[in-house]
Amino acid sequence: MIAPLLLVPLGVAGVGIAMSSAPAVAADLPACPTYSSPSPGGAPRGTDANVTVFAGGDYVAGAGAAESEGVLAVGGTATFDKDPGGTFNVGVVGVGSQVTPPAGSDMLLAAGAVTVGGRTVVDVGHGIGGNVVGGSTIDSVDRFETSGGSVTPNSADALGPFAGFSSVVTDKSRDYAGLAPTGTTSVLYGVRTFQGDGTSARQVFDVSGAALGSTSQSMAFRFRGIPTGASVVINVTGATADVYPAGFFEGDSNTQIDFGDPRFVEVASHTLWNFASADSVTLGTGDQLLGSVLVPAKGSVTTVTASTNGRLLVGGDLHFAGDGNEAHSYPFPDPEFECKPTITPIPETGALAVQKVVDDPAGFVDSGRLYTGTYECQSPTGSAIPGGSWGVRPESAPTVIADNLPVGSTCSLTETPPPTPDPSDPSYVWQPAVISPSPVMIAAGSASVVTVTNTVTRQLGTFALVKRLTEASGVVDPARVFSGTYGCQFDGRDVTPADDTWSTTAGASPIALGPVPIGSECRVQERLGGPPQSGAPGVGWGPTLISPSRVVVRQGGADLVTVSNSTAALTGSFSLSKSVSGDPAGFDPASQFAFDYVCTPPGGSAGQTVAVALRDGGQTVVSGVPVGSSCTVTEGKSPGTTDPSYTWLAPSVSVTDPRAIVSGRSATFIVPPTTSPLVQVAYTDELVRRTTSFAVQKLLLGPRLVVDPDRRYSGVWACTFVGREIDGGRWSVTANSGPQTVAVSLPVGTSCIANEDLQVTPPATGSVAYQWSPTGLEAGSTVLAGTAPGVISITNIVQAVSASASIVKVAQDPDGVLSGDETYSGEITCVPGDGAAPLSRSWSIRAGETPQPLLGGIPDGSVCTVTEDPPPAADGTEWAPSVTSPSSFTAYADFPVTVTVTNTALATTPPEEGGPGDGGPGDGGPGDGGDSGVVDPGSGGSAATTAELAYTGDTFPVMALVAAVASIAIGGALMVGRRRPQRRHRAG
Repeated sequence: MIAPLLLVPLGVAGVGIAMSSAPAVAADLPACPTYSSPSPGGAPRGTDANVTVFAGGDYVAGAGAAESEGVLAVGGTATFDKDPGGTFNVGVVGVGSQVTPPAGSDMLLAAGAVTVGGRTVVDVGHGIGGNVVGGSTIDSVDRFETSGGSVTPNSADALGPFAGFSSVVTDKSRDYAGLAPTGTTSVLYGVRTFQGDGTSARQVFDVSGAALGSTSQSMAFRFRGIPTGASVVINVTGATADVYPAGFFEGDSNTQIDFGDPRFVEVASHTLWNFASADSVTLGTGDQLLGSVLVPAKGSVTTVTASTNGRLLVGGDLHFAGDGNEAHSYPFPDPEFECKPTITPIPETGALAVQKVVDDPAGFVDSGRLYTGTYECQSPTGSAIPGGSWGVRPESAPTVIADNLPVGSTCSLTETPPPTPDPSDPSYVWQPAVISPSPVMIAAGSASVVTVTNTVTRQLGTFALVKRLTEASGVVDPARVFSGTYGCQFDGRDVTPADDTWSTTAGASPIALGPVPIGSECRVQERLGGPPQSGAPGVGWGPTLISPSRVVVRQGGADLVTVSNSTAALTGSFSLSKSVSGDPAGFDPASQFAFDYVCTPPGGSAGQTVAVALRDGGQTVVSGVPVGSSCTVTEGKSPGTTDPSYTWLAPSVSVTDPRAIVSGRSATFIVPPTTSPLVQVAYTDELVRRTTSFAVQKLLLGPRLVVDPDRRYSGVWACTFVGREIDGGRWSVTANSGPQTVAVSLPVGTSCIANEDLQVTPPATGSVAYQWSPTGLEAGSTVLAGTAPGVISITNIVQAVSASASIVKVAQDPDGVLSGDETYSGEITCVPGDGAAPLSRSWSIRAGETPQPLLGGIPDGSVCTVTEDPPPAADGTEWAPSVTSPSSFTAYADFPVTVTVTNTALATTPPEEGGPGDGGPGDGGPGDGGDSGVVDPGSGGSAATTAELAYTGDTFPVMALVAAVASIAIGGALMVGRRRPQRRHRAG
């Protein structure tokens, strides 16, 4: 890229086409001028190398857009395609502030490709020379006019000093959005008034983006109470903002600020419209918008159809359109947006990064957890640099949280205390974060890294124990030391300290036991060392009571466990305790567990059975039992569960009497003398949840070869449990491949149902038709999942589509020569359409019988032919040609065919005298003068009307026979022809 101050001598040809009549360059440039109202072109009034129009995304100049004064920098692609074509000016414009970039400097910069439409010419730096720099290709180079400037594609540093300008736009917009309003706004008769406080050097207003005009109603803007020289910041709120200016006014004047008005420059160069939260901004109406514009969002789209006067700086895409619209260059009193006659050298900047370190030996913290905080910085001169928030995850490399910070700045970080390391384990806590270095100085080159270290430690606690003694006999030494052990568990893991013993005297102050992790569950046991006093055989220890039987160690307090002893006469005692392990969600914790016990003293009979009810964690002591008694404790039926998937396992019974016998739910033991430890009977019931699985099995019956073995069958399934659906979806399996699991871990007691999709395609390929059985196209079934996997079998049947045919025999006997018992025979042959072997079958039938089956199971679509054997021979008889109707047909499953075979028997010898044809009246025989219709061959009659039979005598009406046969044939044809079209599943 050519440096911003590099001047290309006028008249030196660049890649573009040099323009003629270049304006003179003022002798005192580069220098910032005193700005004036827009005016026609001429010699530049001053130079401004700062960016006037910036698009962090893509820039498009289309429609009738005309000019962009000053430096135009684009973070994406730049496209110039006016409709219907024409010139678009960049850098130097026809009418504007006439403050231009330095002659021969870079005026059009794009990090991506630059494209010019076929009807458009882009004039860059008209008359003074302007460079075009692209980070990628530059199409249509011949459509640039650069007045001797250069066109440079594929530059590695296309944006030069504006490479990080998106961050400048973002940071400045955020800073201005954070300013407190100093004035108010109001609307009256289409004029929005910004009422300042009259004193502040920076006047700040908040206004909604929906309250600045619309396409149907533009809005005028009036400024009141604005001190001379004060800057005006208008923070426009909302994700969508539309500004449709209809003129600007100042104070109480009703004279609109126009080009020639001195107030034009004052408003344009001291006003800033800040769209800090907008994703879509429209600046419309084709009028003049006074003031600079900030739209920081990287994904935003800003559409401009008005002329702008100020800086036009957007983080996203910028669409510059309208009719004759222009962007005029005016600065804003901010160090980043003010006029800069040159930008050299480029300020040296650095970056700030965070390295997150988590010291978590136990591995309790999610490695992907996000840690957040804030940072603030000071410039090398001591002025505040707006900070911000940061959020990083533990990574192998530092994460940059801020860039474009002046080298030599110092930055400090704070971290928001992270949430509990493990919500399920309150014993783990964070130590204060260690931030190093703090502060950190920003250096050039690589990012300056601050390491934020968080350490996880486990928080420990204790619980207390106190000894109580109830002793009426006075035989126990007050100084006697009582001792025992304790054990603690956390989340099923033993966390008992190495020294798990305790000792104290009755009545002493509570002693602390532990430390152990917060949330641990601890139990205490006591070991009584001998009787209350030697030489006092009539006195023994009563039952040891430990209350509560278990304690949970909590933060900020010490729960107290009381170990109580008493002396008593030599009777025995035993304790009964109940606890539940496993899944506590499966039963109501208020449930009662039923027990009964019965004791039989030595040599005596069994006493009364006593019922006892205990809750989980409960304990009772049965005392006053004669020493040596045999006692049996039995647990009754366990209480109900919350749902049928839970079940109780057989209780675990422990008895401290080594002589005890445990059988099932009963425990029998001997009550020792009071000088011995109390017999402790402990029942532990385990509650578990039973789960099972659910599978679908597809069975396919019928011919195996007609269905693709890899064909998949599908459907839907759903499972319900205690009245609500808990799972469901689609299944897809192959046939005859066994049960295929579709769901696992279903609670026992779940009901499942599966349905198959309707089979709508034929099951086979080829020309032979097959079909699913009528009831096999859809199947459903339910199953109650038990402990074994539940299987739903869905069966479909494939069957070939077949047809059938039958035969009827007609025997015509005009001469009465047949006996009627003749049997006629023949053959039917059917050729299947799929090339399979033909099917043949012989048939036989007597005339006049009901239709007889010809052939069944004919493959659908087969072509069948029926032939007849010669009829049975008879003396004096000959057969006319048989007529088969139809003699050939195509068999269809839904249209049965009946074939009619007609034979006519004719006598070959004349009848006897007096019989038929004896010449009697009306007989039609020889000599009959009646109207027989027979013409004597010698009489000259037509031979076409009669036919001579094979014997002398009567003639046979052949035409009548032909007409009858034709009628039968036509009837058969009509019968076949009336076959209605059928929709059938047929391959191919």
